[in-house]
Amino acid sequence: MAKPELSERQQYWLEHITAADASDGTLVAYAAAHELNVKDLYQWKTAFARRGVLPGKAGKRAFVRVATPPPPAAALPTSCSITLPNGVRLQVAGALDATMLGEVLTAASSVS
Repeated sequence: MAKPELSERQQYWLEHITAADASDGTLVAYAAAHELNVKDLYQWKTAFARRGVLPGKAGKRAFVRVATPPPPAAALPTSCSITLPNGVRLQVAGALDATMLGEVLTAASSVS
């Protein structure tokens, strides 16, 4: 990628950011040592990173699309509770498949 033309002001801040990154200290320490506003350093660093001016920063994205698989079409509950009109309550805990759920419903219908 070709390096974009920078204004004199942009070149000034880019030189400071490059020097700050090369130093052993933090941006805060660098700003204090060079009588610069640390907020300005952070703003310029962010702006240069977004434009791809700083090495290793071009093309980075803040968000990544994640695809999740859809839930199974016939997902059955892992437990079941049935209360009959006469007050009898049937409860089954554990993994239920279609066959077992059918047996529970058949048994519930035969209770009076």
